Amino acid sequence: MGKSDEVLIKELLEKARNIPERIENPIKDINLFSILGMEDKEVSAHSAFFYYVFKPFFDQKEQRIDDRNLRVLYDVLKNELEKTGEKIDNNRNSNDLIYIDIKREVVTSYGRLDFLITYSNKNDCVNAIVIELKIWAGEQPNQIERYNQYLEKNGYGEGKVLFLTPKNRSAETGKAINITLAEHIKKTLQEIADKEEENGNKSYSIILKQYIHIIDKLTKEGEKGIMSEGLDLIKTAEDIKAVDKLEKAKIQVLTNILQTFADDLQKRFLDKLEHCSEFAGRYELYCDSFKQDYLKNYYTKGRCRPELAFKLKGFQFKRKIGQKLEQKYTDTKHEYYPCFYIAIDYNLWVTLTVKKGNLDFVDIEDAKEAIIECGAKNMTKWYIDWAYITIDNQKVNFREYDKKLEGILRLLNYNEDKKCLQFKAETIERIAEAAFAELKIYVENFLEKNDILEKD
Repeated sequence: MGKSDEVLIKELLEKARNIPERIENPIKDINLFSILGMEDKEVSAHSAFFYYVFKPFFDQKEQRIDDRNLRVLYDVLKNELEKTGEKIDNNRNSNDLIYIDIKREVVTSYGRLDFLITYSNKNDCVNAIVIELKIWAGEQPNQIERYNQYLEKNGYGEGKVLFLTPKNRSAETGKAINITLAEHIKKTLQEIADKEEENGNKSYSIILKQYIHIIDKLTKEGEKGIMSEGLDLIKTAEDIKAVDKLEKAKIQVLTNILQTFADDLQKRFLDKLEHCSEFAGRYELYCDSFKQDYLKNYYTKGRCRPELAFKLKGFQFKRKIGQKLEQKYTDTKHEYYPCFYIAIDYNLWVTLTVKKGNLDFVDIEDAKEAIIECGAKNMTKWYIDWAYITIDNQKVNFREYDKKLEGILRLLNYNEDKKCLQFKAETIERIAEAAFAELKIYVENFLEKNDILEKD
């Protein structure tokens, strides 16, 4: 089995740091990131690259921790943001810091943080910066709001959420400071690359400059942006009309695939519920199916999130959770109850929530301690726990359908009888089984059967 993208990047950077002037590849014509097909891989390439560039390491020669690159990032962010009126903290620059560190993919009860930078100054005040990286992906529900809550609840002196995108896209789910690959990261990497070249580490400098070229392509600032590579195919007015027709046809094909998938998944999941004695008669489907309007408009109208919702009417929350909820919601005129969701956002995911009446989600923050004690791994203000559904350890991404590892294109087959692309039946069955397995985990961890059905 070949090495993962992340391992390749880690080894590449480590070796380049210690091999002065071994190679002098042209930065634009022979780009290692392009050759390895990593340009559009948000987690395994971009996230890994940032981490291994900025992560402090032990310098064997100097016998000390080398955190220079992370300090350069701190200074660039601080200086550039202050020019626009944004303030990270009261320090003058990185010289005021006693230590600075960065962690990646930090799992918290508020969600998984892409990057967490912590640092202290001479007053022993520990501050934190959360950086959320979005190359192509969208935000998860209440994502940025949850990260701000994490900073507030963990007692940092100063805490800021930075929203990192190719070109100044703003966060939609909470307050964050915008930073970009095109400006802040490019400037940081250029400073580091120039310094490394001065110090004789030319190979390392070249790799950083190659990544800067990838940034140029992503943000269309280089000689030829990624999105413009097919422009030379359009030479006449008829070509434009043909492209327009193909685009509409593509959207229709993707929509048909999504609708067929949703129908099949629903049937298979309901079948599993009905044929399991633990659930038979103990659930209620909110509506007949995934919302058809959301399925129809998924690829054309922004934040459409098709979802399948089940009221688990034959279950109640375990006593330690129920007591906390009762303390907060005893006066409500609507009952509250557990609800299981299968949702298609960018990726396919499931969650257990608390709802009251027909519509309202319940804020479960007061029951946080009891919920985590019962085994929640990804609790949020609104979700007791949530999880991605994966196939072969990869997410199922409908929005970024052509994503190399996670996009749904890898899961499709052409059906000769129906003359269309669709999911394999065995793939949908695996997805239904995975969702059902998550439901059983949620029931085991957080719920218990009630006696309502027996009384009826």
